[in-house]
Amino acid sequence: MKSVLSPVQPFHFQECLRFLNRNTDEPVWKVDGDRLLKLFTLGEKSVVGEISEEDGAVHIQFSDTLEEEELGLLTTYASEWLDMERDLQPFYDQMSACPLLGPIVPQYPGMRLIRMPDLFEAISWAILGQQINLTFAYRLKQRITQEWGASREYEGHILYAFPDPAVIAEMEPEVMRPMQVSQRKAEYIIGVAKEISSGNLSKQKLLSSENPVADMVAIRGVGKWTAEYVLMKCLGYTNGFPIQDVGLHNAIKKQLGMDRKPTYEEIEEYAKLWTGWEGYATFYLWRSLSS
Repeated sequence: MKSVLSPVQPFHFQECLRFLNRNTDEPVWKVDGDRLLKLFTLGEKSVVGEISEEDGAVHIQFSDTLEEEELGLLTTYASEWLDMERDLQPFYDQMSACPLLGPIVPQYPGMRLIRMPDLFEAISWAILGQQINLTFAYRLKQRITQEWGASREYEGHILYAFPDPAVIAEMEPEVMRPMQVSQRKAEYIIGVAKEISSGNLSKQKLLSSENPVADMVAIRGVGKWTAEYVLMKCLGYTNGFPIQDVGLHNAIKKQLGMDRKPTYEEIEEYAKLWTGWEGYATFYLWRSLSS
């Protein structure tokens, strides 16, 4: 079964793959040549999506027959994941006047902010990444996913889906300790799982909230950086701004040739020209670190 999507142009699929392939320990998708493989779950059902590009369109070949509603859910996920419906021209126009972003943005035409549409995965990933290096965070995510997530073999690959919050909500923090997840982080992730599985927390509620950051910060283990990261990466707000992000600090330091990291006051001053697009500005600055 196949679905074809037409992203708002310009759209750079290879840049999407480059970002998604930056760490081979990532467990919930796999870049295989010019295609992207992902295991999607629909309740007890799992289906593999093979995503590729042809003549500017994004093609998704599904491993199983889907009902019309299921097809709609999965194509919406893919569209959000690669931010396909975003018109980037206003971002380009605004950044052209920015001394910091002006030289960077034209280097990556059509690059999209790669999102994480699943709320539980997004918050859990942000919690796992708190105060540790990125490599170790990926390993923790991999261990949790392979232990409690759905899995399926596809063309010689074992593909995994991030665990369902209802599964994690029933656990005690001690079960994550052998995986080197700290007691506190395990408590936080299980707490978030309980909030989501009970219906107290949902993507829909956050999207309709007048202050989703405040709603998230009220949850134990979710600080300002985590909330702004989720706002940017999951909810799709272009003004999500994780100003405390170390990668952002390092990118600004590199671009300006500084011998120290910028202060928050300095970042806020630079960001005056990013208003409304802070999330995309952050993502492009992240990209500049690997140039």
